[in-house]
Amino acid sequence: MEAYDNYQKKAGTIANELNDITFNNSAFCKAMAREHKTLQQSFTRLCLSWLRHCASVDYAECTDERNVASHTVSKKTMQACETAGVEFLLPYV
Repeated sequence: MEAYDNYQKKAGTIANELNDITFNNSAFCKAMAREHKTLQQSFTRLCLSWLRHCASVDYAECTDERNVASHTVSKKTMQACETAGVEFLLPYV
């Protein structure tokens, strides 16, 4: 349970940043692109994991009107990648 609490705190930190009306996705992406390449790879892995989670039935069952688009876009993205044969195995280098 301690590990979950630790990740809950980390998710809360990210959520607080995203909740800031001045948060700028483009500026964040540019800043992330200047981080160490291994951290960029880890961040991409996190984003892909989030998309997989949003595409799941478990996520769909707990959505409301605010989350329907996230589920739909994520599901279509995962389906398109599957059709195209895209693998999400990003190496730890």
